[in-house]
Amino acid sequence: MTAEEALRQAEAEGLTLVRSDNAAGYRGVIFKRGRNVPYVAQVTRGGKDLRLGGFATAEEAALCYARSPEAQAKEAAAAAEPPPLTAEEAIAQAEAEGLTLLTSESSNTGLRNVTFKSDRPNKPYKANARRGGSPVSLGYFATAEEAALCYARSPEGQAAAAAPPALPPLTAEEAIAQAEAEGLTLLTSESSSTGYKGVTFNSKRRSKPYMTAVSRGGKNVTLGYFATPEEAALCYARTPEARAAVVAAAAPPEPPPLTALVLARNSAAQEAAPPQSPATSSRKRNFALLSVPAPAPAPAPAPAPGVLPAPSAALLPVPLRELSVAQVGELLHRLGLGKYAEAFAEFPVDGACLVVADSADLEEAGMGAAMHRKKFLAALTELMAAF
Repeated sequence: MTAEEALRQAEAEGLTLVRSDNAAGYRGVIFKRGRNVPYVAQVTRGGKDLRLGGFATAEEAALCYARSPEAQAKEAAAAAEPPPLTAEEAIAQAEAEGLTLLTSESSNTGLRNVTFKSDRPNKPYKANARRGGSPVSLGYFATAEEAALCYARSPEGQAAAAAPPALPPLTAEEAIAQAEAEGLTLLTSESSSTGYKGVTFNSKRRSKPYMTAVSRGGKNVTLGYFATPEEAALCYARTPEARAAVVAAAAPPEPPPLTALVLARNSAAQEAAPPQSPATSSRKRNFALLSVPAPAPAPAPAPAPGVLPAPSAALLPVPLRELSVAQVGELLHRLGLGKYAEAFAEFPVDGACLVVADSADLEEAGMGAAMHRKKFLAALTELMAAF
């Protein structure tokens, strides 16, 4: 049967050969290249694809499909559907139903949950929703506004419209002030294009191009988009990950590992030293971790009363709490912090002060450098553990 004959026969039987965007040009017809009868009529029946036959022309295959119960049922359903709405009609209908057509800057249509499909010329606008954690298609429409109306009628669209409006974005100055008010730190990063840790720039988002993300459970988690990098950094600073990073940065650094030379010197010193009680040996090993004494060419004279032994002895004569002001000064010299000895003596600082001192106390006593305070506090911890 030729194409013209198939069209006349369909008209005689009162059937409609429905046009389609597929390769064959007709609904229910598949084009199989390279075959003598390349056009196949096909329906879905009982959940499975059923082949009705192969034909030389697309029109004859469409006629076969049009005679099937499935095609006639679709034709009846299509006839019962209202005609597509124009953009103006969809907007008016939404207003009549008290619905809101939600807009979106990230959508290529300008409307939330509405996307444009170029491969569907008759109804290129698709309405989408996310349901049960998975995307769901709500249908295809001739205009973006009608698709947006379909989404607005869905439970997801109504919930989105009822949600409270988003707060206005913070300026850079407002975000910095808010972080200070909350006692938060906006963590900077040299490797980030925005200058802030956890914040990246997305050029596709015009009004809110700064994205905040964290690595959580081995996956990247997006926390939101913001108008300024400072507001995005504020969002990151509020996360548990950022708070943990701040605490880790404030912790005292780990003591450097002992080099092979230091280990050799300590071993030689232990072999040359006379036998000592276990308690004395334990104190000496703990203090040896805090200093790197140079090997003495000859035995040093006995220390004067009230003064710590020379650094090569690597041993406190009394518990830390019982050190005098002068002995505290000697301890500072042995730890390479002798420039603070005069300030500590003027304060004055003795052993009883050291066992209860924190970083703020050391700064008040004259130890201005934060790294020096951390080093000294770490040494005090080792010394208190030795006695």
